Parts: sequence; C-alpha cells; structure tokens
Amino acid sequence: MNVPEKLQTLRNAMIVQKLDCWLISGSDVHQSEYLPEEDNERKWISGFTGSFGFMAITANNAALWTDSRYYIQAEKQLAGSSITLMKKGLKETPELFEWIINQSNTIQTVGLDGYLFSFEYADNLKNKLAKSGITLITGVKLLQHVWTDRPTRGLTPLLQLNELVTGATVREKINLIRGELNLEQYLYLVTALDEIAWLLNLRGNDIAYNPLFKAFLTISNHAVVLYISPEKTDKNLTLYARENGFIIKPYDDFNSELNLIKPATTIVADIAITSYNHINEPLSKGGTLKYYPSIIRRFKALKNSVEIAGIKKAMITDGVAMVRLIKWCEENIGIKPVTEYDVAKKSEELRQNASNEYMGPSFAPIVSCGENGAIVHYTPTVHGSKIITRDDVLLIDTGGHYLTGTTDITRTIVFDCFPVQAKTDYTLVLKGVIGLSTVCFPEGTRGVQLDIMARQALWHCGIDYGHGTGHGIGHFLNVHEGPQAIRKEDNGIGLQAGMVCSNEPAIYRPGEYGLRIENMIHVVPYKTTAFGHFCKMETLTLCPLEIRLIDKSLLTEYEMKWVNDYHRMVVAQLTPHLTQNEADWIKLKTIEI
Repeated sequence: MNVPEKLQTLRNAMIVQKLDCWLISGSDVHQSEYLPEEDNERKWISGFTGSFGFMAITANNAALWTDSRYYIQAEKQLAGSSITLMKKGLKETPELFEWIINQSNTIQTVGLDGYLFSFEYADNLKNKLAKSGITLITGVKLLQHVWTDRPTRGLTPLLQLNELVTGATVREKINLIRGELNLEQYLYLVTALDEIAWLLNLRGNDIAYNPLFKAFLTISNHAVVLYISPEKTDKNLTLYARENGFIIKPYDDFNSELNLIKPATTIVADIAITSYNHINEPLSKGGTLKYYPSIIRRFKALKNSVEIAGIKKAMITDGVAMVRLIKWCEENIGIKPVTEYDVAKKSEELRQNASNEYMGPSFAPIVSCGENGAIVHYTPTVHGSKIITRDDVLLIDTGGHYLTGTTDITRTIVFDCFPVQAKTDYTLVLKGVIGLSTVCFPEGTRGVQLDIMARQALWHCGIDYGHGTGHGIGHFLNVHEGPQAIRKEDNGIGLQAGMVCSNEPAIYRPGEYGLRIENMIHVVPYKTTAFGHFCKMETLTLCPLEIRLIDKSLLTEYEMKWVNDYHRMVVAQLTPHLTQNEADWIKLKTIEI
C-alpha cells in the first residue's frame, strides 16, 4: 500500500472503533528515540524516516509534527502523501491539542495507544482535551489491525560487561538505586532500554545503532526482576543473573504482573519516560504514584573514572579512523566518482579496521555535500546520493560504539574551491565551539544558561541554528542520552562533573551548503572557592579542524591559541597510532595558524 492507502485503511479502522482522531507517537513501549523496524508505526504509515515526529489523523486531515532538524527532509518525504507538515517550534505552528480542537466540532473522541505515549504527555493531553469536551481513549492498539505485515524481530545474544569496563558491578549499582528509594513497599518501573542495559552491565543488538535489548525491569524491596524474551535466556544469562542478584521472567509477563500489585504499593516511575498504560494500570489497582525524575538516568549520566578512561581510549581509535577517512576523501574525491554514500561506507570500514573493540556505528551516518548539507540529518542512500566534487563543502557527521565508549563527531572539509561565505561561516561556528569549550561555571549551571556561549558570535551576525548545541552521550550506550542538554529550552537539569556532552554549533544555508563542527566535551572540576564549586569543559574528540576554512582575522589571540593547542594535543595523541605517511599528513593539516 502507498501512504494514502494506508491512511484510508487506518480511517476505516477508526470508524469501527468509533474514533474521530487517532494519534501516533513515533515511539515504542519503551519510549525510545530509535526504533526497531517492527515498532516504527510513524515511518510505516507516513514514509517519514526522521527520529522525531508525531502524527494526528482525522477523517479528512492528517498532520505530522517534527522539529527543525527535519523540516527539509520531511517536506521531501511527505510530498504527495496528503499529510500536512507541522513545523514544531515555529510561532505559527499550533500545538497538537490546539490543532485537534480547531479541526471542527465533530471531534468527540481521540484515540492513542497508551503504551506508546509517556504518562506525562498523555495525562496532560487528556486534561487539555477534556476542557473542550473531548474524550481521550488510551486502551486501543489500532495499528495492530492495520499494519499486518510487520517485520519480525531478530534475536541476538547479550554481551556481558565487567567492572573493568563499567567501573561498577551490578550489585553496586542496584544498591546505589535502592539507597535512593526510602519507601516501605514500592515497585520501581524501569522501561527505558538504556537504563536497563546500564544497570545490569549488559548490551544487546535489538535496535539499529543502539547496543540495547528489549526488556523491562522492576526493583522492589525484595527483588530485581528482568523481563526479557525467553529466547534470550540461555545458560549464560541465567548464571549471570544468579551471580548478580536479579531474577529473569518472560518479557510478556510484565504487563500482566502490573495488574497483580498489592493496593498499598507505591509505584515509582519517571512519568516523562514511562508509558501511560504502564503507570495507569497499577494505579487503577489501588497503587499510588511517586514521581521521580529517573534515578538510574541521573547516575548513568555521571561517568566514573573507568568510563571516562574508556571513552578517551575510544576517542583515540575514532580519531585515527577519522584521520584516515579525511585523508582518503582528499586523495579520491575528484579523482574518481565518490558519492556521499561511498564516504559513509568508508567511515564504517575504517572504524571496523581501526579496532577489534569496534561494535558498530552509533547512528546513521550523515554525509552531505553542497545543498544536502543544509538538511540537518541527511542520510545518504546507495541510490540517489550525490557525487562529491572538489568544489563542494562536505559535512561528515559519524560516530561509533566501542567496547569502552561511544563517539559522535562532525567535521566539515573542503578541497580545491569553496564559497567565500563558507570561510566566514566556518570561523563563526568555530568561535562557538571554542566559547563552549573554554567556559567556566558554577557546578549545577543549566545547559540553557551555557547555550549562548556557542551562539554568541553567530547572533552578532544575525545567524542562528534550530537544533540544540549539546546532548548527553552514553558510555557504550545511546549516542543521545539525558538528562543533560545544552540548548535554548530549559529542562531544569544542572551540569555536573562527570557528564559528557556534544558541542556542535552550525550554520545551514538552504540550497547552498551546511557546515557543523562537533566535539565531545566532558564536565570536570575546575576550582573551589568561597563562592562554591566551579567546573570547566575538557575536550575529548581528537581530529584536525579544517584550517583552510579558518579566517584568522575573525579570531582573537586567545581563540587562535586554543586552535593551536588543540591541534598539538591531536597530533601528540594520534601520531603514535598512525603510519609515517599519515603522521606527515596530519602535521600538514594542523600547522599553526
């Protein structure tokens, strides 16, 4: 079926269920950002492949909301689908509930799968719609009746990590979490896959680009229970569970056991990342809700010394692979046909060859030249990707999972010729990278308060970018990790020593090019004074900048020193792992400015 046919099939099912509007979250039962194919309902029905977006479908209209990272991509992918693109974040774009209320007076019932929306979102929406006399139905799985040919999930064994990699045992982590739960009778619901993987020092391969496995977990006064597919429960996992103090039960038992809780039980959950039904069902049995911003998430974000050492080890390997990739691009682009897809595949090959600890890419590679660079999350495909010329601005945003850490890096490179404006733009972006890299701040300062450090030079020129400046990054886990973020929107989370973030200001000129620089940074202690504890940033990424795009006249002496010092660090740490030819090349790419 094409998209209009799928929408019509869904509308027919809505009539049967007596629903005037149906909502699609773009997430799964674990509230994940990246989904296995069998759970990606939004992609199936709309054709939109971005990692963020949600939909509303009525008898006559369909709309999809996504953010600025995907405006251009969504316009292309939704063309001819009859789905209206709603550009979230723009003043003229209505919120979902406003759109529903403004459709017509005929909408009386709105339906959604309560397992696919967070409790916080669905409960808030329910209250807003009720004020307009609209009922929200959360107990229907409508897409199960419509999407009948879902792909099946492959099952792969789990990887067990020891404390030499993680810096803490499973029992130590469990005790840490239990120490936060000062309650008599409780059930802590853990449904986020990266939290389960972190707590149990396990990794999997159920979801592309994320070393995760599908599971649920509960922690109570007397037991820690992992709910996982029986096909994954081999002798090794059974023994591992016994040694580390947790119980294994079938994945499908999780929902049914929530209905068996004792009435006096306190349900502990993060309502922002736990599904509506997973909280509402035990509450309907007499449980009471205790809201915690995720305890596991908070501890997971604070990397210990072993994890930081592992990430730094991964950075060296990743830096070597990136040096070889950029060198390969310089030596092959324009000499023979090289497409964006070719560069993406080459980046994967070079990481694979650089280390036997390489576990796979940490996200779909973003390799874009010319006007494609302005598509923030453009991913080249084997058919249709552009051949790169030596006049193009080439943006390469890639990353890898290694046994000891996860990486995320963006470099923008040029060859023989490039637009004059690109040099100014690149230098302004570089000033933003330096601004955030060198900031000192009181511990607990929120990301929203530091975001200006990356944007100030751009704002002076009347330029901005729509996405966040920095996201948290996991330790051999999700490349996008909370709760910390550096962006315009305030999430109330203060930065603390041990957090790892990206630093990625950018400029996008639609129809021309896009350029971005991205380093990973680590929050470290700076000094303690009578005024409190202060932190600073340590740059972790090791890869040359594009000196051909640096306009020294726009940099201060301090900023030029930062660039030269950074390049000296890159050369010192990478050269021992390079061939002589590669070492000679990197010296040319890092000459003093």
